Amino acid sequence: MKKKSENKSAPTLSNQIPRNVNYYSHFLAEPHITEKDIEWVLQLRDLAHNDLKQKLANIPNQAFSVADKPLESRKLKQFPRDISYSGNSTHVLHLIRHRLGPTATLGQVDFETGLRSYGSKDKILADKERQWTTVPKLQRKQEFPEFLPERKTELELRKSSSANKLGKITYSAFDPDISLPNYVMKFKEKNIQNVRHLFVPNTKMSTIQWEDGLRELKPIKHKLAEKVKQKVQKHPNYIPYPLRRPGPAADDRKTDIPLDIKIKEFNFASKTLKGAVEWEDIKGVSTSDSLHKGVIFVETEKGGVVVKGYDEIASGFYFSQLALILGLPVPNKRIVKWDEYEFKYLTKEVQRATFIHRELHEKVIKRLDRPFLEIQEYIPGISLNCMGRMRGAKIMNFYDPTSRNRLIKLGFVMSFDIFVNNPTRYPLEIWVHPIQDLEHMIVRTDPRYTDTTRELRDTENLSFEYEYIYALDTYMFERSPGYYTNVEEYLNKLFMEMRSVMLAQLDPLYETKDQKIESLDELKRLVYDHTLYEMKEMSLLQVMLGMVLNINNIVTLGPYRLKEVLESVEQDEDWNDVWKKSLGHIDIGFLETMISIFRKFCDIYKDVVKYSQEITLNQYNFDEERYFEIIMQNPKIRDRILQQREKDKQNLENNIMNDQESEKEKDDSEILERELEDEELDQKIADMFFDDQHPAPEKKQPRKQTPLSQSQGSFNDEPQEPKRWGGLLASKLHQQNKSQF
Repeated sequence: MKKKSENKSAPTLSNQIPRNVNYYSHFLAEPHITEKDIEWVLQLRDLAHNDLKQKLANIPNQAFSVADKPLESRKLKQFPRDISYSGNSTHVLHLIRHRLGPTATLGQVDFETGLRSYGSKDKILADKERQWTTVPKLQRKQEFPEFLPERKTELELRKSSSANKLGKITYSAFDPDISLPNYVMKFKEKNIQNVRHLFVPNTKMSTIQWEDGLRELKPIKHKLAEKVKQKVQKHPNYIPYPLRRPGPAADDRKTDIPLDIKIKEFNFASKTLKGAVEWEDIKGVSTSDSLHKGVIFVETEKGGVVVKGYDEIASGFYFSQLALILGLPVPNKRIVKWDEYEFKYLTKEVQRATFIHRELHEKVIKRLDRPFLEIQEYIPGISLNCMGRMRGAKIMNFYDPTSRNRLIKLGFVMSFDIFVNNPTRYPLEIWVHPIQDLEHMIVRTDPRYTDTTRELRDTENLSFEYEYIYALDTYMFERSPGYYTNVEEYLNKLFMEMRSVMLAQLDPLYETKDQKIESLDELKRLVYDHTLYEMKEMSLLQVMLGMVLNINNIVTLGPYRLKEVLESVEQDEDWNDVWKKSLGHIDIGFLETMISIFRKFCDIYKDVVKYSQEITLNQYNFDEERYFEIIMQNPKIRDRILQQREKDKQNLENNIMNDQESEKEKDDSEILERELEDEELDQKIADMFFDDQHPAPEKKQPRKQTPLSQSQGSFNDEPQEPKRWGGLLASKLHQQNKSQF
């Protein structure tokens, strides 16, 4: 009983956190700090006891200083030494006595104390230092600076003078024949704001007046206005480049050229732009320092859009097309080339909008300095580090169909990362050292027009509705030596756990120690570390379903379609082989090997794949129409496919015609039973089919008709059935005979 009471009274780690926030407020600035981290740091401090303070108090101040203590091994050798220092020694006493650290030598102490020596110096050295620090004054009152005249005047003087006798060309400011404007000790403009930037400390008034006289603002403004008017008269469609001209102050920039828009920071809660981008209506620009540092966020009046310029643009576009074919939630993209009008227009407008902000302008210029730019659909959403516990519980649950569909698509993304060797998103056992970039995982939301970035990233704001977890960028990294082995081991573990669920050996609904999915522990830990929400086992089951289904879809894709998609993203016109070099970094052999590994596991675990398709009602199978829709965006492939379809259609029609003719010949060859009573018709058939050598067929005796009884009298009134004539020729002859009569 005592032990139970002691356990109840023992405080837990959560109770050790003090109520005063100042003890751990500096930890809250980091987004990845959790409650366990704070408890661990406070446990190191040990606020409840002062054992550490007592230990520190017992440590003597001279624990490492033994230079002034006589030791038995050094009794004969120990003797005091003097240093060359005169004057008050309090300034260097800390270097001689109670010195911290290892014992210093005599030369080191002599050098350190001599750095701040206040004794007398050598007089010769002092005289030399005075000569170095001062400039001797020379008596040059009669010498004045001389200047050369203008080039035209100099040439005229040289021509007028003889070759041997050349007069004085230079002149000074005091020559009587030089006419200079009178120096007026006044500013040219009464408004002092134009020259306020010249008032620097330690400057003379005459210097400021001289600097003000170097330029005249009004004539310069007048000349600029005249140039603009002349260009407008010559070219009616001329629009002056709207840049702010450099001037003395921000309030005095009056010019005929319109000023730039005051750009603001990009609102990450802006809507997705639908339709054409109006680059002249830019009102917000920001950059992202993610993995490749090539992202520019542009906000217009109608919504947001993303502009990307990076080295691996071709391979990134190829993998995004593959992801769209496989049904992954990725943003739509398109490529703009250097020779297109939109390329020149958007680069000019983005640089114009960021011209005022120097640092942002330099970043934008570096990212736009590419021959190919990628225009990507902006996805408003929240990343994993801005999700929070309440939002995580809403996004990662398995109760409603929307959340289950979201988790299945998350499994699609994870299996696609295994396929292309992309360790930047979700950690798995395959990668030993994953490179996590949480900005590549965005949960899409539908914000209102009044929402801001602060509301979007507020972890306690639960007013948003959430869609898929989007995979923004996909990159292929260099394969490690044991990557194939790690993939096979992980897939075997994944499919075995899925088979255990199928055979009811593993029930994720009951979350016990024995009923847990171990293949997704890394994902579960990642979500908990950034949101403090622990994913349920049923949620992990939905992710497993998505991984199995997408692995089967990748097998259905096959190597042929893989190469055809690569052909569809090729560019006809390339600048200095930039696009071709980027596509060359894609290892098609590696992708084909991964498809063969996936096919092997899909063949071994056919029952698991079939079970996964049946419980999801075959909603996530490979879509052939989406595949053709994407690859036919390339004109060459579209023409080739259309021509092949026309050939197939023509071949199909020819096959149908041949089948119809063969059936018709069979019908004509068949001779049906006929009942002919007309002797003349039989005679005509005999004349056509039989030669004279053969005997003519015997005439048939007419049948005797028995009279009908009274009960059968009504039979003659009914219409008789038409007779069936045997063969096509017989029917034609019968019709011909009827026409004669």
